[in-house]
Amino acid sequence: MNEEEQQQFEELEEERTHNEYFGELKEIGGIIATAREHQIKSAFQLAGHLNSLIKEGHVTTAFLIALALAGAKDGWDWTFGKIPIVGLIGGTCISLALFLFLWGKGMFKKGKIKMARLILVLFFDNIPLIKNLPTNTLMVLYAWHVVKKRAREAEEKLKDLQEKTGQTLEGLESEEMELEEEYA
Repeated sequence: MNEEEQQQFEELEEERTHNEYFGELKEIGGIIATAREHQIKSAFQLAGHLNSLIKEGHVTTAFLIALALAGAKDGWDWTFGKIPIVGLIGGTCISLALFLFLWGKGMFKKGKIKMARLILVLFFDNIPLIKNLPTNTLMVLYAWHVVKKRAREAEEKLKDLQEKTGQTLEGLESEEMELEEEYA
């Protein structure tokens, strides 16, 4: 083989190596994309299941599961959070599930309050000492508190409504009796 053929051979070999490398990267990217898609579907299913537990009246069970997930996420962040890819991959599904589950639980009712809390959380989450706090666990506990408080208030309103309805019915019955006596 002459020098020119040797150079062409090396260029072809280098191109083949690059193509194999990029092919492997593309395959790995496809695997990661599939894993992400699976994580997102799993997160939506988990959040839906937790919300259905609440609708069925199993509030404590749903929040205990969410609390366990939040503890796992905080532990994962504390243990693997400094490792760039590993820290991100492991906690994404849990974070998304917790976000979807906690959405609409009454913590962020008004727009201005929502924005102020978001800014405060982002600010405090970057302070070194606070960054190590179990923020996911604290958020689930707070949401549980809000849900229980709203349930108590709803029960009190229902009790008041039942009393008022009973009084109204008694008043209507007495008016009906008076009218019957007048026309009898």
